[in-house]
Amino acid sequence: MATNYGGPSCALAAMLPAFKALGIQVNIATTHAASDAPLTLEPCQELMLFSRGFPELYFYSKDLSRWLDQHTGDYDLVHIHSLFSCPSAIAAYWARRHHKPYVIRPFGTLDKYCMRRHAFRKQMYFELLERNNLNRARFIHCTSSSEKQEIGRLRLKTECVVIPLGLMNKDSIPVRPERSAQHRGIKNILFLSRIDPKKGLELLLRAVKTLKNKRNDFRIFIAGSGVEAYVKRVESMAAQEGIESVISFVGEVRGEQKMDMLQTADVFVLPSYRENFGLAAAEAMQAGCPVVVSNTVAISKEIEEYEAGEIVELNPESIFRALDKLLDNTAARIRMGENGQRLVREQFDLTTNVGKIVSLYKKILSEGKVGP
Repeated sequence: MATNYGGPSCALAAMLPAFKALGIQVNIATTHAASDAPLTLEPCQELMLFSRGFPELYFYSKDLSRWLDQHTGDYDLVHIHSLFSCPSAIAAYWARRHHKPYVIRPFGTLDKYCMRRHAFRKQMYFELLERNNLNRARFIHCTSSSEKQEIGRLRLKTECVVIPLGLMNKDSIPVRPERSAQHRGIKNILFLSRIDPKKGLELLLRAVKTLKNKRNDFRIFIAGSGVEAYVKRVESMAAQEGIESVISFVGEVRGEQKMDMLQTADVFVLPSYRENFGLAAAEAMQAGCPVVVSNTVAISKEIEEYEAGEIVELNPESIFRALDKLLDNTAARIRMGENGQRLVREQFDLTTNVGKIVSLYKKILSEGKVGP
């Protein structure tokens, strides 16, 4: 549940009050983060954190396993988030032992990009443990149709159901502020996500170099945290590309600071090699900001359909062309920003989508089946 684990953890924290509002009692059982990163959820009675033991690589926790053995029987259903970790594997095990139905949200762990990282180890783990865990789940919860298609290649027995992640109620969306006079000539480009090789930052920096050679009316802000060695590598690359004068690394931002950055951005960019949803892009659209995302971001199809941004290929030239096009066209940015807000209202509303999850729970319990 730490912020450095990215959007899916943040989304799970946001779901908790929505479940409570619908009269559903939810408890989250997980392990302590491996770092000092802040939690996405303030400590509360619904959140139970357990210490980790060896091997830390798989988030093993003897205390969590003991608690699941003692308390899984107290619940109607188990919703497991992520794969390839001890907490998810032992949660599935104890759910079966206590004859409780469980749903698995893979968290994007089954897409081709993720499966190629440490491929041999993951394939062995998948065949030894996760295939059985997935095949005996009541449903697999996908957050996009793209993720469902990716999982289809694995030929699992369990049905996949698509329920997107959700964002706060539309009534809570702030109005985009007027830009101050001294900044109206400079346009802000914002990257806001984890600093990770998956996010396509190296492609983005090369695109920014080309953009800088053409124009001088923009700045780009890189907001996010990551493994220190990789962050330094990206900063060094920015220096090597000669774009230090137009780029700012601001670190991880949260709360009001995060909202301020989204509100004052003219363009949001996320050229990821793979996103099983793309929560950061959805947050930008909610703030009325047009987005530039790669065609491997799962919600890129919806963004294209609603004309809420530009969809790019995974190369610097494509990213450059999209950024240059939007920086040149104020009317298009405004129109795309409004379309993005409509997309979030219609497809990614938190209460609506949590309601769909609750309906899935009720369906499972009414049928009385534990497995597929």
